[in-house]
Amino acid sequence: MQPFKIIENLNFFKNNRGELRKTKIYPLWKFLKGIGLIFDWRLYNLYSREIFRNNLDYKEGKINVYSHWIRSFFRNSERGWESIYDSDPLPWMYIKAIHFIEWHLLQTTSPKVFEWGGGTSTLWFSERSDKVITVENNPQWVNTLKNRIAELDITNIELLVKEPINLKTSNTFETAWKEFKGYSFENYVNAIDDYDCLFDLILVDGYCRNECAEKGLKKLNKNGILVFDNSSRDRYKKFFESISKTHRIIKLEGPTTYCQGYSETTIVTQK
Repeated sequence: MQPFKIIENLNFFKNNRGELRKTKIYPLWKFLKGIGLIFDWRLYNLYSREIFRNNLDYKEGKINVYSHWIRSFFRNSERGWESIYDSDPLPWMYIKAIHFIEWHLLQTTSPKVFEWGGGTSTLWFSERSDKVITVENNPQWVNTLKNRIAELDITNIELLVKEPINLKTSNTFETAWKEFKGYSFENYVNAIDDYDCLFDLILVDGYCRNECAEKGLKKLNKNGILVFDNSSRDRYKKFFESISKTHRIIKLEGPTTYCQGYSETTIVTQK
């Protein structure tokens, strides 16, 4: 399907991929790209195996980390947030990182979790931790999460709303997202300071990730881990360079649940 690859590598397509996915033309584009699979023997080989069909069909009782990833290709990529309504939802991160985190929580007595950025990870952590504290900047999203948590009768999650403040000037707590230019996320980043305890796991998966990670390292238990999601972005390199001599950095990259692709998750521990 070389012609399609050439088109997708054009700057216009690369720069507007997100907007193009929202148009009515995009389903036709996907259909045309998929025609070639009729002649691909690998597809028949895959579908002849029951284990693959179970993952593809997303059958109750057959759900696992791989079925979540495969199912993401059949979803509207603009409505990924709906995964909080899935049966047995997983964090939005690389599959191997999920296994690593689960192993860590199982080895920890009465684990306490703090996360910047909530969603499916919040629900998943609640089943494996004594306490989950989640900070979000979006009140509407927090209300959606609260309703889902109530439906599931979960009682060990604390949700915090820390909206950014419009200062109309640049500041040290500014996110790279253009929609929040001139807004300060200082209250969002510093929310963890409201707690006297140390945490066994801290997830950085929201805004101002470098600042959150720096703050989070100071609030980790001796054997705790900091999980930095989507860590391959260039703007995060300086943070990892700054802690490379004092901390162990484990970078994991691969298939990511719900995201139709690959991503990098980095685990940070004390040396």
